[in-house]
Amino acid sequence: MKFIRNTFKTVAAIMLTLAVLTSLSSCFLFDRTKSYEMVEKYVKENIDALESLPFDDIPSELYDSRYDEFYRKGGEEEFIKEHLGRGSMVKGAHWHKNRKILSFNCGGSGNAVHSEYTGFYYSVDDEPYGKEFDSSPMTQVSDNEWVFVEIENWQFTRTIKIMDHWYYYYEMYY
Repeated sequence: MKFIRNTFKTVAAIMLTLAVLTSLSSCFLFDRTKSYEMVEKYVKENIDALESLPFDDIPSELYDSRYDEFYRKGGEEEFIKEHLGRGSMVKGAHWHKNRKILSFNCGGSGNAVHSEYTGFYYSVDDEPYGKEFDSSPMTQVSDNEWVFVEIENWQFTRTIKIMDHWYYYYEMYY
């Protein structure tokens, strides 16, 4: 009987260790964020396709309350494939109609405690935006770079201008 209890404890300890390692690996080992240099290169190499996006004819599902259903049905993925091709670094797109910003998610990592996201966006008014593309004040730290820090909600956003109207973003929630 003692052997069975010890074996059970050993198996439980192994399972717990595997669960913790799997959780940690999703945060750190499999980082799916993209660096500024990678995103900048992508935008510059694909500027013709990006600037030919139908900004005046964006599917309303990319910005209204039907977005979740549109996403589940693969509409967002089809929009990206149709306009940017298969194998694009872009994983998602969202039209922020109130700000006239089309954001492109290029990856992320983390869990509910800590997460990071990177991508780029087109700003119709050629202004930098932070904190999920709202009008929160950003602090300019160099000619082409701005940051937003919100201590109470544990959020950090970095925005770098790639070229006129095109910006890189890095968002971290901690």
